[in-house]
Amino acid sequence: MPEINLPEVKLPTVKLPDGLRDMSRDDIVKFHRRYAPGSCVLVVVGDVWPSSLQARIGSVFNDWKPEGPPAKDDPLPFPAYRQATTIALIDQPGATLSSIVVGMPSPGPTSHELPQLMVANGVFAGGAFARLNTNPALRREPFSRVSSAIDGRRFSAALSVRIQVPADMTVAALNAFYSELDALMGREPEEQEVQTAQAALLGGLSLRVQSAAQLADMLVDMSVFGQPPNYWTSFQTEARATLPRDVRRLMNYVWLDASALTIAISGDAAKLASPLRALGKGTVVLVNAEGVGL
Repeated sequence: MPEINLPEVKLPTVKLPDGLRDMSRDDIVKFHRRYAPGSCVLVVVGDVWPSSLQARIGSVFNDWKPEGPPAKDDPLPFPAYRQATTIALIDQPGATLSSIVVGMPSPGPTSHELPQLMVANGVFAGGAFARLNTNPALRREPFSRVSSAIDGRRFSAALSVRIQVPADMTVAALNAFYSELDALMGREPEEQEVQTAQAALLGGLSLRVQSAAQLADMLVDMSVFGQPPNYWTSFQTEARATLPRDVRRLMNYVWLDASALTIAISGDAAKLASPLRALGKGTVVLVNAEGVGL
């Protein structure tokens, strides 16, 4: 076979955060006390007989007893309200592509409005036919990519929009983001847009249960988030009931103050810093790959 010479790739050296560096053995033991019989759920998906499986599980876990008092399950603090947008520009010298992430706190898996919020996000940026994905400034560029998701945890969640574009389109991509956001916050979308987002969201649910592992993950999430057995049936009902006015209302609820966003951009700072400052959307802070200010 012919010899293939691959270019050398240099990965950044990542330093441990102070909190992780200062962690003691007692801190780790305290954390692992969360894994106790009264706070865990076991899910088994497969071709099994419940009676024999239950006996087998009992033989393995009957002797598992809590060690000491259970750890207190404190919720994470809600992110502090930002007074203005901060753009963290992560310097990647020579990068030909820019990766943009825009984030906001969001209702999560325990919110009854999550189904309609996911439809609203599908209209905005969370699908192939979403407004941001079909924006003329981004659609004509074959290397541009747009995605959006709600990253949910038990006590907090974040809605993020991710855009990848050639470096010289970074400012244009941000302008497209703000333009589509302002339009949806100011006016209800067309009924057809909502129906398309609903079809994409509900049609994609079947992709989440194609394997036993995926089904197990879904059942674990239902337990952790305290969702009832009929959660996914109700989810579909609520999603189908979403109206254009619901989309506008939720866009205004989540993106309440578009002048106070969290934006991270990975790209060539030498080429991007000045245009981003001239854009006037927020304070530009230069950092390296480790998050240390330059």
